[in-house]
Amino acid sequence: MENNYHRFEKLYRLINLYPDLERQFQEKVSRAEDSSQLQEIIDGILNSKLQVSLEPTEISEIQPFRKRFWNSLRCYAERGGEPDYAVGASSDAHKILVGFDELTPVGYFLILKEKYATELAELFIDEQYRGLGLSKKVMDYVLDTYPRNELYILVHKPNFVSKNLIQKYEFQPVCQESNNLIRFEWHD
Repeated sequence: MENNYHRFEKLYRLINLYPDLERQFQEKVSRAEDSSQLQEIIDGILNSKLQVSLEPTEISEIQPFRKRFWNSLRCYAERGGEPDYAVGASSDAHKILVGFDELTPVGYFLILKEKYATELAELFIDEQYRGLGLSKKVMDYVLDTYPRNELYILVHKPNFVSKNLIQKYEFQPVCQESNNLIRFEWHD
């Protein structure tokens, strides 16, 4: 369970992204009988308001996100060595949508199917939406959809955030694919 600091931080970020949430929050707090209901009010906003829809899409629809994704990889590569990656393409791409009153695209992930394996090739959340648990929702979806024992993920060495996330799902480094990439596979 998330600690209170993270819950309040997430609530504050959501209110900044969606100003009408602050009004809803204040209305609910003003109707609360005592402070013991505060946790329930916050959980209600964090859990029910954050709607995520994952649906197949065309590569062209995610190009604005892909440009920012590759720029972020370039930054990681600059910290950890020479840029070392190739752009993939697949018709089995997905975009991530999140919204309250209306759905707004906030990122995407890309699955590359191979003969005997599946690669989670790209996962990108727009910077202003990071820290809201969307990457975890994507990982849950991917692991529910694709066999874990056939899934692998390549991560740039300096990308500690991604490494920490996938290791929480019991993916472990198995080899170094190149100068800057580490291959992670699932181990129970």
